[in-house]
Amino acid sequence: MDVCILYLRHNLSKKLDSSTYVTCLSVIRRTVFFLQVERVRIDYHWNELWRAIIATLVFVLAKQDVVASGTVSIERMIAEIVQALDLAVACADGFLPSPEAVHQLVYEMVRASPTLQQLKEREESGKYKQGLYDLLMTIEFYEGQLEGASSADNVMRVLAREIERDGIHGVSAREREEPGLIDPSVWQMASRALVFLPLLFDLVNGATVLSTRAQTFNGVGGSGAWWSNDLYHFPESVRRNLSDLLFSEQGLGLSSYRYNLGGGGLGVSTPARAPETFYVSQGVYNWSADAQGLYFLKAAADRGVPQLTAFVNSAPRDFTTNGQSCGGVFKTGTEAGYGQYIADTLDYIINTLHIPISYLSPFNEPDSSFGPVPCGQEGMQTKPNQRAAVINGVYSKLVSKGLQNKVGIMADESSNLGLAQNEYASWLPQVLDKVAVICHHTYDFPTDANYLSYVNYVKSIAPNKQTWMSEVCCSVGAADASDRKWSGGYDPTIRGGLHFATMMMQSFIVAQEAHYDFWTLLSSMIGCSPLGNPSCVNSINTSGWQDGLIYYDPNYAQNGNFALYLTKHYWTMKHFGNFVKPGFIRHAVNGTDTKILAVESDTTFALLAINAYATQTTIPVSFQDTSLRLQAARAYRTSATEDFASVGLPVLSNGSWSLVLAPTSLTTWVFSKVK
Repeated sequence: MDVCILYLRHNLSKKLDSSTYVTCLSVIRRTVFFLQVERVRIDYHWNELWRAIIATLVFVLAKQDVVASGTVSIERMIAEIVQALDLAVACADGFLPSPEAVHQLVYEMVRASPTLQQLKEREESGKYKQGLYDLLMTIEFYEGQLEGASSADNVMRVLAREIERDGIHGVSAREREEPGLIDPSVWQMASRALVFLPLLFDLVNGATVLSTRAQTFNGVGGSGAWWSNDLYHFPESVRRNLSDLLFSEQGLGLSSYRYNLGGGGLGVSTPARAPETFYVSQGVYNWSADAQGLYFLKAAADRGVPQLTAFVNSAPRDFTTNGQSCGGVFKTGTEAGYGQYIADTLDYIINTLHIPISYLSPFNEPDSSFGPVPCGQEGMQTKPNQRAAVINGVYSKLVSKGLQNKVGIMADESSNLGLAQNEYASWLPQVLDKVAVICHHTYDFPTDANYLSYVNYVKSIAPNKQTWMSEVCCSVGAADASDRKWSGGYDPTIRGGLHFATMMMQSFIVAQEAHYDFWTLLSSMIGCSPLGNPSCVNSINTSGWQDGLIYYDPNYAQNGNFALYLTKHYWTMKHFGNFVKPGFIRHAVNGTDTKILAVESDTTFALLAINAYATQTTIPVSFQDTSLRLQAARAYRTSATEDFASVGLPVLSNGSWSLVLAPTSLTTWVFSKVK
């Protein structure tokens, strides 16, 4: 089954004979039928299976000319897909391990409704008419029940309620028999599939690192909001250890750190999320404020983090319409005063504290005020028609301090790509000469197509500006991130680590962006009590949040627990922090759908590869530049049982390096250039 999922996911564009896909689908149907007959309920990544089958159908309908029809027609392949899905729904109560797994299966079928509806129009649909009819009958029933459900969580609640009460709609009268479409010769082929498919998978996924250079990297990092307010009260030994864990090469080796330039926290109900401000009144400052934030900013500078950014969630009270640090709007007419405050503050940090701030974000997520008061955090709405004036005000005061060539302005850090794309035209062209880089967040968790649409749009209106991904968090789901979405929950496991590593790969490989920042590097939103239940820090729960790499006890002040809890996300991030450095160059990789990031420095080539699935696989990788002489030097792996562990080196054979990808893992291979 694992092999079949891998094959369906990774070989659609390889122009392989359609009979091989039919063989995979036959294996899946035969397995499902056997499990329900024997009432065997195995814990398995069933969602990955349903998505792989549905993705195959989507691909075939859109690009069936890419699949070589060979000895089996495309319609036969489609028939196999329909019958596999129909059999799964009909037999769900007999083989799926839990009610939640049944709910998820139905949810995936409902999501696939538009694709399945297309099949009704095909001339050959008679070959699978009954299975399609049965599937759509079930789907359309639940679509009716789901009208008005406003979120994925609400959808799942409705589905769970309906299925728990009445079972899956329409399956009680459905035949639970193995479909008879497949003839004996193909069944015989399917029986041997698990023998030859792994070999075939290896052969067709040979990859080539191209000589052509893609982008030059700028940085990998995260922010100091809001944990520095808590961690400053930890013992000095813990603070030093934490600084090393984040900023040294023995730790994450981050090349970017975002310092939250606080607005004073007025109106914020959570003390840890109410950063102090230096601002007292126009031209008057309290430079002793925010010792906690400055401690970790200085720690980053002392450990050589090359890019330090100051970002603003809210301006101080004199520059917001409600005089608070949240729930208000930037006060029009105060742009010059706000710019003076920013320039004075940066001048103090850079020239008095000798901390080299590289970038300033004058409004972070300006699309929201995070109100009403009392608020959970700072926030200041800055409307699209205000943004150019704010940037002009800040830039002019940076010039007056002689900082315009030291500190670049990044904007506008909109919370999602769709919103940014709709608003840029109204203000960005007015200040392109003053904006150093265009930053965005990805809280819409974009598809590849939507991400590329955004990047290409920015290129059309600002061809000389880069786009950077500067904030994301809070998604819990599959290791391959196919179900990425805004959601609560805490996942310290390898699944959670690979989930965000896959999203990093999307920013670097698909969007070809040069920079990636996660949201908060630390979080107290662990969702459990580590002292009362020490094992909970390593277990998934629905009460916490996936908004940190390292976690700490929210009750540290009462119980004296100053421990730091590292997640698998920390260890997967270390691969990027250690090997994706400013000035390093990405090379595209052809010939495989496996996520492989190829990174060149002056002396090395590093290959970072994700295997999000439960089956080990081997990928032969060659380099297009045949004059390049490489020697395997080091290899590191993070998996369910390993944390950036040294592993065996790849073997060179017939011009290709054999890369072994362990199940559900991220591996980095480092090659030294031999002169």
